[in-house]
Amino acid sequence: AKAAALAPVADRCGARLMVLNADGRGSFADFCATVEPMRAPADRAEGDLAALLYTSGTTGRSKGAMLSQKNLLSNAEVLTRAWRFTAQDVLLHALPIFHTHGL
Repeated sequence: AKAAALAPVADRCGARLMVLNADGRGSFADFCATVEPMRAPADRAEGDLAALLYTSGTTGRSKGAMLSQKNLLSNAEVLTRAWRFTAQDVLLHALPIFHTHGL
């Protein structure tokens, strides 16, 4: 059911949709180990698209919000200053990457 709901979003943005088994078999790491990279790394300009975050669709069909490379860098710089991160800090990423704060 979730895959069917997400399929239109994946189709619109050209993404591949992966759903792990409900019984817990399989993992994202296992999946990643079996696929070839879709694209080689490339230099990007600050205005280039970095991420499409889809809204929840509470008032209609969900929409893709475009974030630039500069948007994501700005977020990281603000958090670094606000939380006073240093090069010696080790961070545990526990936020979902589908949420802007998790990026």
